Amino acid sequence: MRKRLTVRGLMTVLELRGRSCLDLDEAPPARKSILCSRSFGRLVRERGELEEAVAAYAARAAEKLRALDLSLSAATDYTPDLAAAALGLLRRLFRPGFNYQKAGVMLAGLEPRAGRQLGLFDPPAAETARRAGAMRCLDAINARFGRDTLQYAAAGLGRPWRMRQTRKSPRYTTRWDELPRVG
Repeated sequence: MRKRLTVRGLMTVLELRGRSCLDLDEAPPARKSILCSRSFGRLVRERGELEEAVAAYAARAAEKLRALDLSLSAATDYTPDLAAAALGLLRRLFRPGFNYQKAGVMLAGLEPRAGRQLGLFDPPAAETARRAGAMRCLDAINARFGRDTLQYAAAGLGRPWRMRQTRKSPRYTTRWDELPRVG
């Protein structure tokens, strides 16, 4: 095997045979932040359009957060709470008359859900379970039928600010509708 494979390939073979080759320090550390950010397809001046973009990015960040099974210091991965916090910040930071080219949402200082300590003002367990169920349902539907099949109205429907993708490469290996056609 040493003659035919790279070092990583040999390590994979040895791992499959039951010999551990991966030291604990080589395991990737848990993510400490999530960033969802995009440039707009055109300059944006209106606060409403910025609010839609920020709400959409907050929803995507919350989806990533739930997939990693992490929670925030405020003990939530509930999309409406994250979107409300992001929109509250946007309303404080927005300056009329300026052109905005990019927006994003960053969640930082993330810790595993299992190590979270409950706070005095956390929602009751029944409310937390209801919210978690709603988010699981939302994520499952979007995973099955495609991203944004179900979305929050705050994220907007038309999204005129959406990034232009006129020069992106075809996705031959992942999209049936983008396979090249002969004849």
